[in-house]
Amino acid sequence: MQNIQIVKLLRTGYTGDEYLVEFEGLYKRSVQLKNYAAGIFRNRLSDRFKLLNKFRGRFILPDFIDLTDTQPSFLFPYHEEADIRNVILDDEYRFQIAFQLMESFETLHHISSMGFGIWGFHEMLISDKLYILPPLWVNYSSDCLNFIKNRKDVFIAPEILEGKSPTSASDIYVIGKILEILLPDTSKGDVRKTLDLMTDPNPNKRPTHFSRLFSQNESLLGTKPLVSAVKKEFVLPHIIERDEELGEFMNFFEKRKDSGVHSFFVKGNTRVGKSTFLSLIQKELRNSGWKTISASTVKQLGQELLQLSEKPEWSGVEMDDFNYLWNLGNTYNLERVTSIVGKLLGQIDEVAIFIDDFELIDKKFLHILKMIKNMILNSNIMVIASSVADEIEYVFDDFIKLNHLI
Repeated sequence: MQNIQIVKLLRTGYTGDEYLVEFEGLYKRSVQLKNYAAGIFRNRLSDRFKLLNKFRGRFILPDFIDLTDTQPSFLFPYHEEADIRNVILDDEYRFQIAFQLMESFETLHHISSMGFGIWGFHEMLISDKLYILPPLWVNYSSDCLNFIKNRKDVFIAPEILEGKSPTSASDIYVIGKILEILLPDTSKGDVRKTLDLMTDPNPNKRPTHFSRLFSQNESLLGTKPLVSAVKKEFVLPHIIERDEELGEFMNFFEKRKDSGVHSFFVKGNTRVGKSTFLSLIQKELRNSGWKTISASTVKQLGQELLQLSEKPEWSGVEMDDFNYLWNLGNTYNLERVTSIVGKLLGQIDEVAIFIDDFELIDKKFLHILKMIKNMILNSNIMVIASSVADEIEYVFDDFIKLNHLI
């Protein structure tokens, strides 16, 4: 798809990155699917959209689809829908969302036995009502499920982990898991038996009718419009007043002659726009074909690298190392982590690591960043950070100081 201008990164999820883009004079939600989320099963995406086409009022369907690229991409309508995880919801809103979620899927499953089996809060957006993005993960091979099976923001029906295909019962399991988190604690006692059945490991024991959870308590749904929970934000292209500073960074970027690790530092006082400027740099690098990572902890860095690396085993990262890095706890072997990170970086070319509030990272993360700086790699790596501190324990190749706009 040509003539697309990236405005900003909206969010990063288990299936890939989402951008706000401008296309033919309209804002769109652009989704770039990670290759291993579909694998060789891209025909399943086509089948999924054909089914959901009957439910346009409940699911957001793409205006454009490109399944031919290395990373399948989709353009969805965009009307400032909010990620449900970024909105503070009182009990009344929670009941409304829960009811709309159950009603949507019960209607869908009366038409078809097709199931998704892998999805979660990431697919749930709210505006005037609940909107559901089509679950895009269609690769059920065990190797690829390892990328997501331990994530807290995605739910996988247990029969899929056993190698079986998803059915409508698989989605009932996922809905049950979502409701366990979404519903207020004060109401769970009334529906505990139903939730237990919905999340039963045996698909045959899960109920086929579940929207009746609220049949005796419709007053819980309230009357407040759901849209009032969402803080709308008028979308503008990024800080055109920073063209001069962006030019300085791009000059540094284009002068890099050798592969390896390069670094750039953005400093400035509080509320000067450092985070926004990092987003602008990120957009420019994305437009240049670079992959980007935003991390503030060692665990975040590790998980992002594992997801960017389509075949970690090709770089010598065995399953034990994969699980060790993915499930990294508070106490860990720093040298082992550094070794795994180095192997992954050696496989991924043109990746930028963004770190906001650099002064807040812990000593272990700082140690790993220093080790990365000294690695001899054939790939192109950039570390780009911001901080209010003038003096930090890391030597950057170049820097820029942001001042308040007048």
